[in-house]
Amino acid sequence: MDTGRGRRLGTREDFEDLIRLHQRLPTCGFISGDPVEPIDTHVNTRHLSSAFAWHALPDKVARTYAIGRTRVSDSLRMVEIPHGNDPDILRRELRLHASINVNSPLVVDAPQIEAVMEMAWNGQAVFISPVALAGAVSPITLSGSVIQCIAECIGTIAFIQMAIPRYPGRPAFMAC
Repeated sequence: MDTGRGRRLGTREDFEDLIRLHQRLPTCGFISGDPVEPIDTHVNTRHLSSAFAWHALPDKVARTYAIGRTRVSDSLRMVEIPHGNDPDILRRELRLHASINVNSPLVVDAPQIEAVMEMAWNGQAVFISPVALAGAVSPITLSGSVIQCIAECIGTIAFIQMAIPRYPGRPAFMAC
């Protein structure tokens, strides 16, 4: 939505404009989310055109779609291109982040866990965000919902930590 064109469906041009705007914000260290989905790009290749925009337009750590290993791998390979296709660049530098949602109660979809493991195997950041709706998929009390969210985060992080190698001198990039 803007004052000139009003409310409308998002396009690739709108998506890229938002990335350019974000790049100019000095208080934001990374780009995350898709507040504008470029629906004029075919759904089967949308992750590629979005990843290209995230890598080509800003100089900040970029987000990647965390829906399956293939989409993450495509983004990881794009990060390597300007570095001479050097896969070790990912182990030396944080270049990507992904966010997954735990489907409360206590379930992580297989495509998301594959994506997160691919990110972790390549030393990149992962954010884990439970989607606990009090009274629907988590206890109705605040304390019960918070306990469930913490358990979902810790369980997912523990699983990923057991499944990935540790890189000397590099912290595990996980957040809850």
